[in-house]
Amino acid sequence: MEQNSKKIVIIGSGPAGCFLAILLAKKGYKVDIYEKLSKQEINIEISKRSYNITIYNYAKGLLIEAGLWEQLQPYFFNLKGTVTHLANTAESVITLINQNKIDYLTITRANFTNILLQEATKQKLITLHYDSSLVAIKRQKKELLLQNSKTKKTTIAYFDVLFGADGINSLVRSLLQQGQEIQHSQKQEEWCYRQFKISSKMVERLKLEKQFEHTWTQKNTFIISHPQKDYSLSALIVFQKTDKQNAFFATETDIELFFTKHFPQLKPALSEIVQSLLSSPDGSFSTIHTRPWYYKDCITIVGDAAHGFYPFFGQGTSAALGDSMCLIKLLDKYGTDWGKIFPLYQKARKRHMDTLGNLSKEVMQKYLRYKRADYTAIYDKLYGVLYHFFPTIFYPPLFFSLTTDPAHADDHNKNFLRQHKIIHRFGFSLLVTVLTKIFLFYEIVKKQKIFA
Repeated sequence: MEQNSKKIVIIGSGPAGCFLAILLAKKGYKVDIYEKLSKQEINIEISKRSYNITIYNYAKGLLIEAGLWEQLQPYFFNLKGTVTHLANTAESVITLINQNKIDYLTITRANFTNILLQEATKQKLITLHYDSSLVAIKRQKKELLLQNSKTKKTTIAYFDVLFGADGINSLVRSLLQQGQEIQHSQKQEEWCYRQFKISSKMVERLKLEKQFEHTWTQKNTFIISHPQKDYSLSALIVFQKTDKQNAFFATETDIELFFTKHFPQLKPALSEIVQSLLSSPDGSFSTIHTRPWYYKDCITIVGDAAHGFYPFFGQGTSAALGDSMCLIKLLDKYGTDWGKIFPLYQKARKRHMDTLGNLSKEVMQKYLRYKRADYTAIYDKLYGVLYHFFPTIFYPPLFFSLTTDPAHADDHNKNFLRQHKIIHRFGFSLLVTVLTKIFLFYEIVKKQKIFA
């Protein structure tokens, strides 16, 4: 393999940065990755964000194409579907995934990040520089000012091409956009989360289905969890950012009262949940829509630096991997003409990633379902049935389209909305409304019988 003389620099050693570095190294490019944390601090940081990553067909295909699937596959866990435990009812809703058509996989964030980092260090053309914080970029001179996180000593590094993979609060993004006409929206959302775990023994005691994503829902809060290899559950409780809500998690008694009231099904697991929640800091969600993604022919951004959205569509990791693969495909086509590649990269990716961001907000509302008589859930189920029996007439459900091809999310969404307008004219929405009221009546009657 011939080494390319261009000096490539990546800021950030997370999954996006490592994946891109590996792809570039395999093309013969020498890559320097600068990471502000030490090796030890990376592991600590990952442990604070230990919730699982989920991927589907698209991301799996990218990992296979990159030659990384063999290393990662043993750490992935195949899921059969989802179980939704509705509020104040013993009945749960089980949704099976068609495993012949959809790969639904989960992996711990720690395993995913560490394996990509290990694979990056194996590449002879990749050099990792830890404890190196970006301070400034001199764009015209193609210089970076870096500071050692421990000694505070500053150094200068040079680059031909710079990639910012430094996350949602990207410094590379803000520096490349200086002096340009920008459109930037970064919203700290009103929802936050804490993490906790449920042991495999407690999973057995609660009689929870294995190999399933489990969610417990309420009107204004929900829990989402994914199984680990030992069948324990890694969970997030998501709630609104209010002083009153935060007070529910201040003490052991507060947590016990909150779960007893809102998630009584999990009461036997409180001894485990309480300790996890007390030691878990609040996490937050951010949404980012920004442009431009690049500066001339020398700087661009990937992953969360370019687009940030809620994680509940399971497409965050897919989006980061897709950015990198898009750049590599353009590199294969146009050589090192970065002045042509970067605008094409933004054109190919931005509108679809923005749509994923908007859809991720919408899909989160589905996790707030607290009754069987839920219009959206019934609509999705009925539409799925129609597509199953008439696949040549109906456009695939949006979820299916996005699991297989999130790189064209905006196109899929427009097609789906167009289909929605057509079937609405034929009374589909009215039918769903009637079915929703029937389910609501059934729930009321059943509840009255239970409490009679």
